[in-house]
Amino acid sequence: MAGRFVRESKLRNVFGQMFKKDQFFESIRVSKNSNTQMFCAVNPKFMAVVTHAAGGGSFLVLPHNKTGRLDINQAQIVGHKAPVIDIAWSPFEDDMIASCDENGVIMIWKIPEEGVTSPMEEPLVMQDLHQKRCSLIKWHPLAKNVILSCGVDLKIVVWNMDEGTAEVEIDCPDIVQDMCWSPDGKTFATGSKDKKIRVYEGRSGKLLQELPGHASPREMRIMILKDDRLLSTGFTKESRREYRIWDLKDTSDSLYEDSLDQTSAPLNILYDPDINIVYLVGKGDCVIRYYEVNDEEPHFHYLSTYQSSSPQRGMGFMPKRGLNVNACEIARMYKVTLSSGGAIGAVEPLSMIIPRKSELYQADIYPDTLANEPAVSASEWFSGTDGKAKYMSMQQFFVEKDTSSGKGGLKKGGLKKTTTAAAAPAASAPAASAPATVSSAKAPVSKFTPSNHSNSQSKEVQDLVAEITKLKATVAEQEKRIAALEAK
Repeated sequence: MAGRFVRESKLRNVFGQMFKKDQFFESIRVSKNSNTQMFCAVNPKFMAVVTHAAGGGSFLVLPHNKTGRLDINQAQIVGHKAPVIDIAWSPFEDDMIASCDENGVIMIWKIPEEGVTSPMEEPLVMQDLHQKRCSLIKWHPLAKNVILSCGVDLKIVVWNMDEGTAEVEIDCPDIVQDMCWSPDGKTFATGSKDKKIRVYEGRSGKLLQELPGHASPREMRIMILKDDRLLSTGFTKESRREYRIWDLKDTSDSLYEDSLDQTSAPLNILYDPDINIVYLVGKGDCVIRYYEVNDEEPHFHYLSTYQSSSPQRGMGFMPKRGLNVNACEIARMYKVTLSSGGAIGAVEPLSMIIPRKSELYQADIYPDTLANEPAVSASEWFSGTDGKAKYMSMQQFFVEKDTSSGKGGLKKGGLKKTTTAAAAPAASAPAASAPATVSSAKAPVSKFTPSNHSNSQSKEVQDLVAEITKLKATVAEQEKRIAALEAK
């Protein structure tokens, strides 16, 4: 029987929705340096973006409620003596951010609770081991204050920032274009200009695997996925952009590969391991493609494309604990754009949503996510302790809808502003092989609190009693009139 079959997937109807314009961060002098990575980094508390500075390097850190047009005298972080190349928030402390620059200097900054109110010049930690541009910095996913860095001096370094020491130094055959940690933090992978993908042991720097990359030496991007899979994006000999997915347990051939289009911008990879969805974001593109990764061939399934009118210069990716669970928001990106003249830019939040009719908590699209708590300290990890990832329930960020006022869900033209997730308490690892789970955290700050909810309910009950009393009086009056008419 002829017919067209659609693959079953809970992610099939994912769509993108831009925030309202009054929730944009505007009038930002975005960096013009072509070597800058994704320009933007976000967490549930702050948004950071690399800015243009004459004679040095700077970046801006703003709380999420400081939207709209930026004050021309807004205080920035100005400690770098050369243009800033990359910035990255700590996965465990929402007020700690790392940055690196053209001179190879790495700095760690502690952001005040109220944000940056005066120019910051003195970092907590500064390292200058790299002799040339430090192009990438990556925090360890499980160990606190462990950072991976690489530079155009052909060095990869694994840092213990608690001690301020370089524990591992690796000499690379060629310039590293991208790198990433594995989800368990035991290994990391690099994609290099010599068209090779290499996997290293994290603590020793030992080379474990070497895979063929893409046919062109142009920019490559990589990401280690769950279940020992690796996704890479790059270019063919004909300069067409393509992607490949590998099984690291058997690298004799890729699981799947496909080409997309012919353009010069590399495809950056944003990955949600909770529901196995990948977003491909190209600098200068006006589109974001997204795919589902699973065990069904071809293992990488196209879902849809979000398209906008303005090209993205960079992109920030919000951790899962910063999303609006009530609106079924599964991802939030912060798109960096430039004006037509190229001097002034903006950061525009964009939500990816799975539409659901029910206003109840949607457990199937919100499995437990990584908690903002380390599994081990830096010294423990370098001593050989891996630790088990700690997870938190997303239900703690769900707010029951107030049916009397109709609050909850989507706002017209944008999403409700979310609140900062508090640090989750420690949870000991269970005896079984299942990952440790953080079962509770501080409840998100919200206008909808138990106290004002009970006050609201009390007022509703009083109004209802008054209405019933009034109705009873009316009925009694009517009964008297009927009795008088019958007596006549």
